[in-house]
Amino acid sequence: MSYEDAFAAVPGVTVEWAHYCGSYQGRLVAKLTIEGVDGPRYVLDYYGSCSGCDAYEAEMPWNPTPEHLANFGRPYVEAALTLDEAINELLPKPGDWYDSDEREALDHILNDYPERRALLAATPAGTA
Repeated sequence: MSYEDAFAAVPGVTVEWAHYCGSYQGRLVAKLTIEGVDGPRYVLDYYGSCSGCDAYEAEMPWNPTPEHLANFGRPYVEAALTLDEAINELLPKPGDWYDSDEREALDHILNDYPERRALLAATPAGTA
């Protein structure tokens, strides 16, 4: 069980893919199709390596029920971003720290949109 299981447990949600950027902790990006919503939506969040720094590990029992998964996943689904919002969130901002996990998440989203891959040419490789 994982974050994508929780998103998929929300009625009307299909998880197209989920990607964990980093090793034991980092950035999570997931592409969702939500019934009744035009276009894909993206979940951007962080994950950790233990129940002290990861929301899923902290809140999920060993064998979560579908209802428990859906209740956990619902706020993420409701806050999911449009493609343009997700790209804007992941593009580096002048003067801000730019983590390689951000670059990896953006790269993963842009794999579905080859016409927008030129955006990566303008981004640093990452400063972490």
